[in-house]
Amino acid sequence: MRFIKITSLFIVILTTCLLSGYASAQSDRGEQARVFGLGQPASIQALPNGKLRSRLESLPPQASSKALRWLQDLSFPESDLETLQIDDGGNVFYADTNFPDPDQLEAAEMDAALASEAAPPATLDDVFLLHSRPGAPNVVFVDFDGANISGTAWNNSNGVSVIEALPYNVEGDGSTFTELERTRMVDIWHRIAEDLAPYDIDVTTEEPAAFDRYTGHILVTHSIDANNQPVACTSCGGVAYVNVFGASNYHTYYSPALVFFDKLGGGGETYVAEASSHEFGHNLGLSHDGNSSTAYYGGHGSGLVSWAPIMGNSYNNNVTQWSKGEYAGANLQQDDLAIIDGKLGYRADDHGDTRASASALSVNGDGTVVSSNPELDPHNLLPENKGIIGSASDVDVFSFVTGNGTINLTINPAWDAFTRSTSRRGANLDIEAELQDLGGVTVDLDDPVTDTKADITATVSAGTYYLLVTGVGNTVTPYSDYASLGQYFINGSVPPASVDETAPTPNPMTWALAPVATSYDAITMTASTAVDDISSVQYNFQCTVGGSGCSNSGWQSSTSYTATGLSPSTSYTYQVSAKDEAGNTTAPSATASAVTAAPPPPPLTPTGLNAAASSENSIDLVWTDNASTETGYRLERSDGGQNNFTTIANLPVDANSFVDSGLEADTTYDYRVAATGSFSDSGYATASGTTDAPPPYSNFFANGETAVAGTVSGTFTNTRNDDGSSQSITERESGGKPANRHTYLEHRWSFNISAGATVTVHANAWSGGSTDGDTFDFEYSLNNGGFQRLFNVSSGAETNFQSAVIPGTPSGAVTIRVIDTDQGRGNREKNTVYVDHLYIQVGTPSSDPPIGDPSGLSAEAVSFNQIDLSWTDGTENETGFTLDRSLDNSNWDQLADLPAGSTGYTDSGLNAETTYYYRVQAYNPNGFSAYTSASATTPVEPAVTLVLSASGYKSKGKHGVNLSWTGSSDVDVYRDDELQATVSGTAYDDFIGAKGGATYTHKVCQQGSTTVCSNVTTTVF
Repeated sequence: MRFIKITSLFIVILTTCLLSGYASAQSDRGEQARVFGLGQPASIQALPNGKLRSRLESLPPQASSKALRWLQDLSFPESDLETLQIDDGGNVFYADTNFPDPDQLEAAEMDAALASEAAPPATLDDVFLLHSRPGAPNVVFVDFDGANISGTAWNNSNGVSVIEALPYNVEGDGSTFTELERTRMVDIWHRIAEDLAPYDIDVTTEEPAAFDRYTGHILVTHSIDANNQPVACTSCGGVAYVNVFGASNYHTYYSPALVFFDKLGGGGETYVAEASSHEFGHNLGLSHDGNSSTAYYGGHGSGLVSWAPIMGNSYNNNVTQWSKGEYAGANLQQDDLAIIDGKLGYRADDHGDTRASASALSVNGDGTVVSSNPELDPHNLLPENKGIIGSASDVDVFSFVTGNGTINLTINPAWDAFTRSTSRRGANLDIEAELQDLGGVTVDLDDPVTDTKADITATVSAGTYYLLVTGVGNTVTPYSDYASLGQYFINGSVPPASVDETAPTPNPMTWALAPVATSYDAITMTASTAVDDISSVQYNFQCTVGGSGCSNSGWQSSTSYTATGLSPSTSYTYQVSAKDEAGNTTAPSATASAVTAAPPPPPLTPTGLNAAASSENSIDLVWTDNASTETGYRLERSDGGQNNFTTIANLPVDANSFVDSGLEADTTYDYRVAATGSFSDSGYATASGTTDAPPPYSNFFANGETAVAGTVSGTFTNTRNDDGSSQSITERESGGKPANRHTYLEHRWSFNISAGATVTVHANAWSGGSTDGDTFDFEYSLNNGGFQRLFNVSSGAETNFQSAVIPGTPSGAVTIRVIDTDQGRGNREKNTVYVDHLYIQVGTPSSDPPIGDPSGLSAEAVSFNQIDLSWTDGTENETGFTLDRSLDNSNWDQLADLPAGSTGYTDSGLNAETTYYYRVQAYNPNGFSAYTSASATTPVEPAVTLVLSASGYKSKGKHGVNLSWTGSSDVDVYRDDELQATVSGTAYDDFIGAKGGATYTHKVCQQGSTTVCSNVTTTVF
């Protein structure tokens, strides 16, 4: 057991408990109409209601923003919303609870003790030393012997410093590995290697000496650790981070991907291997393949050509492939091969695609053709007669010489190792084989529709023949040749050829074109065309004297060869030989020499590199292109001050800018750029840049609404942006007798917010106008509790922005409602409130007090009882403003608590001929700004002559008095010295409602005054 020490930060668990048609705990929501990613969802509100959206809304702002960006970089169908989850740090992972269908488990796999035939002892002895492509730049380590995991996301999620993950164990004794277990491990390794065979990656069971960002790690373990604690997910078949391969902390924080063998058919090799490739596919950035009935497509077809996608449910099929959603009803057209290529790159083609570049088929003296497979030859010590189809256009061509007789060749895909005759072969390649004669005429062709192997059988005369191997689709199942890729093995026999002991002519070989330098690092040459009576001819150009790069060409079918990678200004000497397919070789030609040219100077160094943040996750880079001979530009990045530069972009000639995106917020990066040359590169221009800090808040928008009373136009979605598209609610009229009716409205919006330091409700809302003084109150309720007032809307301006703070640090369900304020009898005007923008801002402020100060406070007495105040908002991060008032410039009282961005206030109801002092300061939870101050004196109260007349009446015996007056249109109405109403106008109906005898006095006073009043009227009943 090893100890994995990991110290970085970041997380995405890609809990992929793989695909199955058995949905014991799987949601069959299946295909949705939408595909997310590639910039979508643009906002949290663009996601459908559900657990993923609720999770995003409940996260702190920085984590929520990170998760949203993560989702935007993926491509996934809406059905994946059932399985995508987000951790506390904003890292995205899949949590899939899909397991092999018990009804489809083979009997031998239901009982782990019933093993398949064991691999040879030599193979089993090397179970922890297996490699599919030694020396490849990318590696994935398939780990079976357990591990102590520390410093990773798994530890953060579990809250433990060390996870003691158990080894692969299907026979009850975890201290040793049985023959069955080792056989299964080799088969699992072989199957994963088959899935990745086209790519430049080494699938290995030997722990790498060092891990880096290009080292994957698949840990096959139990879902419960040695301390009887869950490793990551007890209801999953596997977990793995998504789209993290190649990230700087992939190997230190995102690894390992975990495959839980105890959840996968008793640890059967077919299930564990498919799950492992699926999980690593998530590491590489792949999402799930589903259809209209399930998020995990279980494939189609029957027999040996049944097909399924690896990123769907591929447990039970014979042909399993990467996919781009070509099958009927596919819910995602993600190009798996292109995405994997972007992470790993394709391996070089192992065999020529034409007869001229054909590889020689290795034929024993008795005519037998033999190849080894990973079961019998796991280290590939015998590389003959096998190959890899790396693309849909790849054709591997082999040549051979036969005598008269019958050719019998079988070409098997990867299932040639650990052969399963009928089920769960799990190989990727479906083979078509063709036999051609020396003239290119097809002698035999085989592509069976019921199997993936191909057989060549033909009776031939002596001569040279060619075997062509390629990957194809199947028209019956069906599937295309898109991902018909992978390993193949050639076995059989050909008629032994007669002994050929004659070398080609000319012998010795001669030059058609002697070596000649074509540049400072290349020399080209051409041999004379050699002729052989029996077979084709190959040529080998040998370098006998020279500097760096002096090497042989190797045997090739072309008569021309260009040696590259040579040293400048250096003499190189060559000779050439030819051989036929029997191995008869000519004597070498005479030697010939050429001198490479002098090297060109390096291009001029770029200057003026500037790195400026354009957002919280991107930096814009610009520089001056001084070169005229460059082949391009190489841009490198390092973590700030760490000098760990890696190339982030190779740019074309004349490039002078680049946008580096996908960065961490509020983080410093170092950059350098050099002009690349054909021989050497320029010096570097350097600069550093820091991404913007994330906004200290997150905006939450309504996710639903309830129309309680009133006529509604538009929906809650109209309130999400301040874009001129508003929602309106118009009052309705109550029932009852006409004289007693009134109008009213109530509308509610639902929110779900995360916790934060501050919670502020913002609205751009206005009144459609009112002649009866009706206004609108906005109120809030927390978690279905009682409503509390936020602010009142009375303005008719369509840019009436108002805000109010909700006290404390609430989270969860918040309801905002609007109600009218005047439901008095007889108030029957149907007023309208408009809402163009309504949102709740949850802030996580910095520790800074307000930056900057308000200034220029102005106080202007506009009447004897009103002073208008205005100031300049010079602060950046205020929560709001406090406005204080004093009568002596010493003792202060708070007049108002105003929202952020405020620049004015009206102070009314003042006394005439009085000096008032004012001061304003900004505040946030961390402190206050400086004050800005001003004062103003109200003028003398103007003389007003108010004349009141009164007329009594009865309605059904109840008293009322009609009042009218002159001298002012803004008055307070008093009855028996008690204020009854504040009226704008010159008349008022004071309906008292009493019966019997009574006497009433009335007067009206200038609004806000108790001294400027009318005459007193007396009405007697």
